[in-house]
Amino acid sequence: MSSYRNSDPRPPIMQGSPPRLVPPKLDWDRPPWNRWAFQHIREFLATVEVWRGSG
Repeated sequence: MSSYRNSDPRPPIMQGSPPRLVPPKLDWDRPPWNRWAFQHIREFLATVEVWRGSG
């Protein structure tokens, strides 16, 4: 499993220089990764633009 909760009690934030920003597969939608993940969701999930209408 790739969740940090199974081994290290600390989340894998700011490791390396510069840190590699890769959200965990199981926790991508939870803090602290969700802010980055929702802005870059098209990079790792299939999405489609939905027309919202004229107003």
